[in-house]
Amino acid sequence: MMDVMFNHESRNTVDGAILQYSLDKGQTWTYASQDSYPFDWNWYNDTVTTLKHKGWTGRTLDNGGNQVWKHGRQILPSALANQNRVKFRFVFKSDSSTTTTYDGFAFDSLTLHQAPHDAGVVSIDNLSASACQNDIPKFLQVTIKNYGIRNLIAGDIMIVGVKTNSSATVIDTFALTAATSYSGRYFKTNDVA
Repeated sequence: MMDVMFNHESRNTVDGAILQYSLDKGQTWTYASQDSYPFDWNWYNDTVTTLKHKGWTGRTLDNGGNQVWKHGRQILPSALANQNRVKFRFVFKSDSSTTTTYDGFAFDSLTLHQAPHDAGVVSIDNLSASACQNDIPKFLQVTIKNYGIRNLIAGDIMIVGVKTNSSATVIDTFALTAATSYSGRYFKTNDVA
């Protein structure tokens, strides 16, 4: 996964920047396409016609129309997994048909890291809709879903917190009994106190 801060001002849909990578010390470069996950991570915003790819083009603006730095995040292509040597570069291209001056593309604070785990409680399964405080079972059964792209494996420790009405939050842990992938597999537990 790559995180980067970026700022760009270019002729919209004509000029812009893309990310490329090389596995052969810069002899050849490959376009790093936008990942297919449904996360809104502020990556490429439109097609850059001079580069013939989707990339960063136009201006990075806040809701008030001010030029700002933005944070982008991207799952890197699977071809980069377990590679010892990878080079990255940002490529900016502009055509010469305009007399308007634009600032171009800038990036900062680039980091590479594994994608984070992202699991969440989907439901508490053994409470009735009309349950009163005295009807809450001693142990809750919850259904958990993997929302992230990293697989969760059997034995991974999950932390679940439950708060009802004005009582204190109860936090418990349990180990997964089965693996789950991004495809959204659900799993249940009976041991949240």
